[in-house]
Amino acid sequence: MSTVNYGSKRIVTGAGYGFRDWLAQRVTGTLMALFTVILLAQVIFTTGPIGYEEWAGIFASQWMKVLTFSVILSLLYHVWVGMRDIWMDYVKPLAVRLVLHVFTLVWLIGCAGWAVQALWRLQCDRNCAELIPRLRKHELYLSLIHISEPTRRYAISYAV
Repeated sequence: MSTVNYGSKRIVTGAGYGFRDWLAQRVTGTLMALFTVILLAQVIFTTGPIGYEEWAGIFASQWMKVLTFSVILSLLYHVWVGMRDIWMDYVKPLAVRLVLHVFTLVWLIGCAGWAVQALWRLQCDRNCAELIPRLRKHELYLSLIHISEPTRRYAISYAV
């Protein structure tokens, strides 16, 4: 009679990072959920109508900027793990998968750069304060007009 030993010589294949990515998805998802609760609490306890100044006030403190940026990095990693798994599972040609991986990484790095700019951009007050004396030398009358609150872009209209 022969003895049968099922599964003792099983060869495990794959990259071996399944548990790490599963755990990263859970940790980043939890961090994003906690951030959402904190942000909602700040919005709910804000009195009066919420405009640009109130939103800017919520994100003005350094701890909120750092927390927001860490959540953005968590979101980017969360997206990377998810998209990489989708590309690996459903795109079989290696060259196409590589192009999609590179495109995804470039896009996510661009999003991270945009997030840094949006959170820590220079205030227009400083730039405008430097610009006004130079323009007054040329006897121009200035008026600063808000064009877009979220992007803080200004147009300068002048008359000679």
